[in-house]
Amino acid sequence: MVDKSGPAEDARRVKLVLSGLSSLAVLPSVAAEATAILFEDPFSSTQLADLVEVSPALAVCVLSLAHDLGVDVEQRGFSLTQVLGRLPEDEVRTAVLSLDLYHMDTPDDVPSDCLVLPREDLVLHSLAVAVCARKIAQAMVVGTPVRLAYLAGLLHDIGKMALHQLMPLGFAGIVSQSLQEGTSSVPLEKASLGLDHGVIGKHLARRWQLPAPIQTAIWLHHSDMALVANPSGYADMARIVYCADVMVKSLQIGRSGSFDRALDLRRLAALLSVDSSLLTEIHDNLEDAVKEKAVSLKLDMRNPFQRLSRLSIRGAARLSREKVTISQQKAGRDRVEDQLEFFMAFLKGIRGGMDAIDLVEEFARRWQRQYQTGKVLIFFESPASPSLIDAVLIDELNGAQRLLLEGDQDYERLFRRLGRGALLPEDEEALERVWDRIGKAFSRDRSEYVVLSSEHRSGLLFELGYPRDADDLAQRFAESAHLGQKVLQLALSRDEQERVAEEFSSLTRPETLRPQQPERCGWFNAMAEMAAGFAHELNNPLSVIFGRAQLLLASERDEERVRSLQQIEENAQEMSEMVEDLMAFAEPPPPRPQKIEIAQVIEEAVQLAAFKSGREEIAVSPTLSESVDRIYIDSGQIVSALANILVNAVESTPEEGGDVSLDVTPGASGTEVQFSIRDHGCGMDALTLEHATTPFFSAKSAGRQRGMGLAYAARVIDLNSGTLSLSSQKDQGTTVTVTLPVS
Repeated sequence: MVDKSGPAEDARRVKLVLSGLSSLAVLPSVAAEATAILFEDPFSSTQLADLVEVSPALAVCVLSLAHDLGVDVEQRGFSLTQVLGRLPEDEVRTAVLSLDLYHMDTPDDVPSDCLVLPREDLVLHSLAVAVCARKIAQAMVVGTPVRLAYLAGLLHDIGKMALHQLMPLGFAGIVSQSLQEGTSSVPLEKASLGLDHGVIGKHLARRWQLPAPIQTAIWLHHSDMALVANPSGYADMARIVYCADVMVKSLQIGRSGSFDRALDLRRLAALLSVDSSLLTEIHDNLEDAVKEKAVSLKLDMRNPFQRLSRLSIRGAARLSREKVTISQQKAGRDRVEDQLEFFMAFLKGIRGGMDAIDLVEEFARRWQRQYQTGKVLIFFESPASPSLIDAVLIDELNGAQRLLLEGDQDYERLFRRLGRGALLPEDEEALERVWDRIGKAFSRDRSEYVVLSSEHRSGLLFELGYPRDADDLAQRFAESAHLGQKVLQLALSRDEQERVAEEFSSLTRPETLRPQQPERCGWFNAMAEMAAGFAHELNNPLSVIFGRAQLLLASERDEERVRSLQQIEENAQEMSEMVEDLMAFAEPPPPRPQKIEIAQVIEEAVQLAAFKSGREEIAVSPTLSESVDRIYIDSGQIVSALANILVNAVESTPEEGGDVSLDVTPGASGTEVQFSIRDHGCGMDALTLEHATTPFFSAKSAGRQRGMGLAYAARVIDLNSGTLSLSSQKDQGTTVTVTLPVS
């Protein structure tokens, strides 16, 4: 059969072989140094950069990774240290440790003199060209990026390195022939392979996404530079590498497998448009500069494979430890996922209007479903009636029974002997008598007991549905019980708040006020005391809800759960602001009265009202009597109170309804000043007027406003020895009359 192969067919075969090359192999000594650096956590980017600068294999690896991750290495002033600092450590570690080691086994039937070019010599030659290229770039008047010139020199022979790696015997034959004939290897490569190492390097550089100037230098560094115009705008880079290659070969630093090009520094200087004396200086000092840089290659390392073996053992031990840690973290994440699932299922079961016993029943049902238990029983003691114990029993069929038990000695003993989070009580007799009183038999050998809250003396008793690991049970149940504790605290706090609200409401009814007692002394003081207790009761559970929601949000990735947690956080924040409003009403700071000009108070109140209503200014027409000019008050408190009244007046008045009027006149007794604020808005009916100064009362729809403006105003005016009264008719406007002392 006639062999019809030609240069084109040979080139296609070579490209096919090269297509399987994912990276250059790294010298064992370099691999040992890189492994030692990368085993540190975190590793030093500076140390690794020093090693990348002397190894073509590492340089290709890092530049290719940088391109894949969108890190620009062509920007002005870049350095390998900066590039490595911007790459994720794990990505760098994985890429570098995945490189193949260069290790050639000499076949028995191949003469040793056939393998004439050790890999170390080829790497050393490339390093020398890189050092020389950087010095040339620094010397040029119109220079190219110095660091890119260095890398172009380091990588200029990656085509040869690929042939050396994949076709060692064929490449050795080309090098031997080049040595015998004293010529360049390029025509021999074309004759044997159909293409030269410059073209091969260009294809590899393009596939590995190396910077465009480096691709051009790799491709053209063996071309006749006098004929190279400026392809792709990177001719200068190719000229620099060409000249550096010639200068290094003349000094015989390392070997490249090509034996041509006599040194003519004048011709090189003309190509570079530099003074030949600069190239002479670079040439004379190059060997010392390369020796200093080549120290990082560790070419004198006696047995790099032995060191790599020791490092591999260390790495295996580290991986084993990390695997254990990951397993533990996974178990922890599984528990967190378990708790989140439980938590979210419980939240979905909550409906508006549920009281403490409803919430506890829902919690018990979710517990039964989550852990596939048998009967579940929850005890808890209500602060309103500590002599009685509330209980909810969920049977195997998910049916519920609510019980009310006496808080007798057995119950006391039970909780006195239990510690927070303990499983199975020590006082079995007391627990058994409690069980008997309930009238439902629990399987003794399958039952567990978890304390929910020592403060509220509450616990959860349940039957296990199937055998489970005791340690795993204890941790999972304790975490879920912590949620149950918070649920119980919130439920009981809400019930207490309901009770406080009912008492609070009864205080506002006219029949609760004694006729002979001034209204502000009885009504305000009692209301403030009740509000303070109400706010303090709310504050702790709200802090817990808000904190837990933020903690869960920090580690949550599921979008639906994130939205649910954000809703919890937002509503908790809203409730927290309501508590702040209530605290401001219940416990305002004691007033610090002093003589203040009335005109100044009005001006500040109008400005504050505009700010609160979100307007640049509000239409208020003040009228001041000349007979009074000062009042004796706490300026900050009264300004805030008058601003709240003005905001209500402005928001009640349509734009066409006219200005809000503010008249200041002397009081009848001569010891006080009267402020009359009148609007022409919607007015109030009798019911609204009666409750207008009650905290959280608002005629607007729920969620629009908290109804604290007039309540706060009345409170601080009362503290400043003043009074506030209202008169209003539906659709005819409202007048607020405030009296304040002169002295």
